[in-house]
Amino acid sequence: MSLGTTVSASLCGAGEHQLKVTSSNVYDYLKGRLIRYQFRPRERLVVAELADSIKVSSTPVREALSRLCVEEYLVSVPNRGFFVRPLSVKEMRDLLEFGWFLLRDSIELSSKKREKMPLSDRPEMLPIESASCDSAAAVVYIETAYKRISALTPNSALSRALSNFVDRTHYIRSLDIEDYGSRGKLVTDIGEIDQLLHRGEISPAISCLELHFEEQYERLPSLVKEGISRLYAGTSADQ
Repeated sequence: MSLGTTVSASLCGAGEHQLKVTSSNVYDYLKGRLIRYQFRPRERLVVAELADSIKVSSTPVREALSRLCVEEYLVSVPNRGFFVRPLSVKEMRDLLEFGWFLLRDSIELSSKKREKMPLSDRPEMLPIESASCDSAAAVVYIETAYKRISALTPNSALSRALSNFVDRTHYIRSLDIEDYGSRGKLVTDIGEIDQLLHRGEISPAISCLELHFEEQYERLPSLVKEGISRLYAGTSADQ
């Protein structure tokens, strides 16, 4: 699809008409849809159509889209408008590398700094049994584990960058988790990393985390291909 395809008039997915969108939460609403690829890659988002669909003025919609451009969910083309970023192997690989660096640095910083966030203040993990049996729970489990790692250090800039990584790779992660074999291994590996960090075993935790990302890196081509196929077929890994 070339840049220039206009988003359809029916902008809300199944069950979303009940969501009350106001001027104050337009950003969160659109970001949620972008994270789940409920707009197709390269799709043009027209401010007036979006505003009309969700019954708000154009100003908060334009502001939200501009903010989402800065956060790299969208691309702004001069004189043409806003477009959803392409779903590509290269971009996902770049994001995975970025995520690996962020998490590794969080662990290394936490081992060097005296000021640390208490373990009790980190996000709570779901029981591993629940995560192993359910795709949605597994995604939450893994993303929570990433956030627990970033919370080892009080560096707020690092935590914000990690949240952006988690959100922008959410769709591909959801596809990966659908495979029962991948889900079990991913959940087990992440659980092991969390336990190693809890015991203060820094080097083994970093080694396990590196392997965790290398294995995801290898699966990316097939995951992106499957993701694109589903998006244009009208199905999704995460509705």
